[in-house]
Amino acid sequence: MSVSENRREDQELLQLIAVNNHEAFQALFDRYWQLLYNYVYKFLDSEAETEDVLQELFCSIWIRRSSLEITNLRAYLLQAARLKSLYCLRKRKYQNNYLKQQVSDQITLPTDRQYLEKEAKIRLDQVLSSLPNKLREIYLMRFYEQRSVNEIAEIKKVCSKTIQNQLSILIQRIKQKLLS
Repeated sequence: MSVSENRREDQELLQLIAVNNHEAFQALFDRYWQLLYNYVYKFLDSEAETEDVLQELFCSIWIRRSSLEITNLRAYLLQAARLKSLYCLRKRKYQNNYLKQQVSDQITLPTDRQYLEKEAKIRLDQVLSSLPNKLREIYLMRFYEQRSVNEIAEIKKVCSKTIQNQLSILIQRIKQKLLS
């Protein structure tokens, strides 16, 4: 079939489509689907995105069927497919950049929990520095050095009950100061 015959048939199909002829639209779809699919797939390298682009393209033709003024349908379809593919690529790039930024933000920015833990540690350090030296030493041995009550009692040369009482007093003071 010659180029001029194809154009004539395309014009006839467009005229029939303009008056809501579904069979003509199906014929147009059947005639150009594979050509457009291969063309768009070269841009996108994705079956799903290629099918989405072509669905948008053919839906657009059907929606605007009564107002379309196309002289070369094949060229029009290829150009429209190219533009929709480029738009899809831009959108993909934007989404990829957005996702990369989200992941980057999650990796580099401290989480609320990390921030709160850091603030709590600063506040605890302030409270500890305001305690008497004996209580601070007991706290450090018990909670930083992970020593048992008996080990602390041996080091301080006091009874373990004394260390337990001092730890109890110490914890109460820390709670009061942290909550105030």
